[in-house]
Amino acid sequence: MLVDNFYREMVGYIVELRYDEESNRTDAVPVGTVFFLTIPHGQSGYPYMVTCRHVIEPDRAGICCPLFVRVNLVDGKFKDIPVSREEWVKSEVSDIAIAPLRLDPKIYRHFCYPILEVQGLVFRQPIPGDQIFMTGLFVSKPGETSVQALVRSGTVARESVTENIEVDLSTSKRINTTVHLIEARSWGGESGSPVFSYRQKTEIRHAFPVPPPYAMDHPSIQTLYQPQMMGMLQGHYHVPGHNYENETTNSGIAIVVPVEQILGMLKDDPRLVADREDREARAAQKRAKGPSAI
Repeated sequence: MLVDNFYREMVGYIVELRYDEESNRTDAVPVGTVFFLTIPHGQSGYPYMVTCRHVIEPDRAGICCPLFVRVNLVDGKFKDIPVSREEWVKSEVSDIAIAPLRLDPKIYRHFCYPILEVQGLVFRQPIPGDQIFMTGLFVSKPGETSVQALVRSGTVARESVTENIEVDLSTSKRINTTVHLIEARSWGGESGSPVFSYRQKTEIRHAFPVPPPYAMDHPSIQTLYQPQMMGMLQGHYHVPGHNYENETTNSGIAIVVPVEQILGMLKDDPRLVADREDREARAAQKRAKGPSAI
């Protein structure tokens, strides 16, 4: 299936500013994926950025490096935008972190996935065998001058299962939550990638509305794909008995945080609700003032 480019433009990178004592230099290092979506509220749609909580928490050594979000400018080159860890709202029931997104579309080239306008409130539950694809960071080739999101594909391996997932590497904090499993390779840096599922549907379409046996008709065969957001890549399973630091022990089964958990947090978390109400109030004040004189 052809993956439209906007699925790649809806992601950026979580970047840390790391100092290396050996080389005595500081580098901006992409460490995870972030994606952009919008949720309607009042008369507007308000954009947010979403990633895994464990991506924006300190690392296993407890080091808390300066944090940035890497996004492409309209000219195609990337820019690293500083975002403090305090700006992120972290879930206490899943591996989710959300922060308000404030990017000028005249300056930054990005796409905000309209999660509610497109899908409504009812999500089709993925079933084993559904096709999937995801877009996100490939740490070996992130893009030299621009965000170049990698596209990976696979299938749904299992529907909802309960898993004990790690949400804070520095404290080894874990949470029991419901996740989906997919058969797809997951590597460091892809945490936070949006995952979409779809089913292939083939239809025979007739040029004229004539009854069977469709005499003198020339039917066309069309294959349709209707991707729907399934969730967010969280991590993967390692082959039992192997050192988890060795990526060659990857079992090929990855973990996906369901989109319902993301949407539930967006809709119900008091901090995010207050953010939308504040933005709506400021937008109403601006509308009440009317256009400014030139």
